Amino acid sequence: MKFRDLERGPTQGRTEDFDRGGRVDKVRVIPLLANRDREIEAGAAAYVLAENKRFPDAPPALIKPGDPTYERGIYAVTILLSVLDPDDGAPYFASVEEIVTGLDRDRLAMLFELQQQAQADFAPRAGKLTKAQFFEWLEKTAEAPDGTDLPFESSPRVMRRAFARGMARLYRETAAGYLALIQETARLRSEIASLTGKSSPGHGSPDTATSLPPSAESPPSPPPSPPAEGDA
Repeated sequence: MKFRDLERGPTQGRTEDFDRGGRVDKVRVIPLLANRDREIEAGAAAYVLAENKRFPDAPPALIKPGDPTYERGIYAVTILLSVLDPDDGAPYFASVEEIVTGLDRDRLAMLFELQQQAQADFAPRAGKLTKAQFFEWLEKTAEAPDGTDLPFESSPRVMRRAFARGMARLYRETAAGYLALIQETARLRSEIASLTGKSSPGHGSPDTATSLPPSAESPPSPPPSPPAEGDA
């Protein structure tokens, strides 16, 4: 296969199962080359303008990344271009309108994620997550209200994977530090109990029970639990 054939025909990309709700179809999901970016952006902008006309009394959606309507348009146009009939290579969906009216949010996100996986596997886009961006995403993710888009979701898959690995390593290091603190606390308590058993406090002697360092008097609070799968 030549590079120019990357997104051509029904043989490229990979075949996936698409659950339409009671019916499972086979679809071909392909990567897209960079020259499709302008087409996707233009299609998303047209979708925003159409939605603004449909809801003239609502605050207008903006043609800019981060606006929910614009992002929905990006998803829909990407799916229109990249989800094909595996038999003849024609688009599986007839139009953006069919996609946004016929799919719920979960299926829209699922098909877009399948395309992003194909993009990462067949034609990966460069992306590097810096330490500053990692901690910025971490803070914004923690503060994001329920139901809103998270800061890393629209980034290339390689950056999202780096963020997930970073969170896992950070939690592992936190848990290891907590375990070490628990073990040190247990050692101190055992040592104090041994000293107390050998001699009881006399007049003028320091009371080891009351001079116990705060960290040894009671176990520290455990680290925060990782997010449940449904919250990720």
